[in-house]
Amino acid sequence: MANFITFDIDGVEAEFGAPQPDRIISGDPQFRSWNLEEAESGLYSGIWEATPGKWRIVYEEWEYFSLLSGHSIVTEEAVCRFI
Repeated sequence: MANFITFDIDGVEAEFGAPQPDRIISGDPQFRSWNLEEAESGLYSGIWEATPGKWRIVYEEWEYFSLLSGHSIVTEEAVCRFI
């Protein structure tokens, strides 16, 4: 049997953001996130959401995420596409 850990965001203030303008390909994507934990090692946990849009991302770190609703297409530049 699986044990699930739920995130309680009651009382956690949402942070708002968006991609840098030069990274936006289409749409007007806006972000909202509730950060619940941050470790010095660069590990973060929380909830993140975005409005529709397409943008380039630049990450120096590794990321794991679980999609709760909607859909996302992640394409590695000039390589392959993951849905």
